[in-house]
Amino acid sequence: MTKFTWDEGFQKIAEGTYCFITNGKTMLSNCMLVEGEKCALLFDTLSTKPMTAEFIRQWRETSDKPIRYLVISHPHGDHFLGANAVKEALVIGQEGVKKAFDIDLQNPPYHRLQARLPHMDFTDATHPYPDLYISDRCTIDLGGRTVELRYAGQCHTPSDLVMYIPDIHFI
Repeated sequence: MTKFTWDEGFQKIAEGTYCFITNGKTMLSNCMLVEGEKCALLFDTLSTKPMTAEFIRQWRETSDKPIRYLVISHPHGDHFLGANAVKEALVIGQEGVKKAFDIDLQNPPYHRLQARLPHMDFTDATHPYPDLYISDRCTIDLGGRTVELRYAGQCHTPSDLVMYIPDIHFI
């Protein structure tokens, strides 16, 4: 059986493209940031506000561009609970995210997560309802660089979005 491994922490993938991969003790959370000449897009947050803030702090050592877009790839908490660390971004998600958030918030998971993962801080956890819903695909111009968001259909959840970065052929 093949054992999969990956580098953990803050990483530069390509020029203007960064990710953060956690150590598996934090809900296997990960996120990616793509910057253009004018602004940046954050694809998912980490599991908590402090973790997401630390990723942004590390990225800020390389850039002062505003994060104008926050994409929620799907409605599982390890991809959005840290959204309070991202201020003034347009939140983007697939149409099914609203329904999933509505159901989740009937019995909010924050206290259960805090009890299960006491080493993490869910104090400022949030469900960032999208400002813009995607049904199929959209292209976002970050200034000299575009990012394509595509609805993947029923994959991990019924509401999965994927991101394609054309200039580095990364999906």
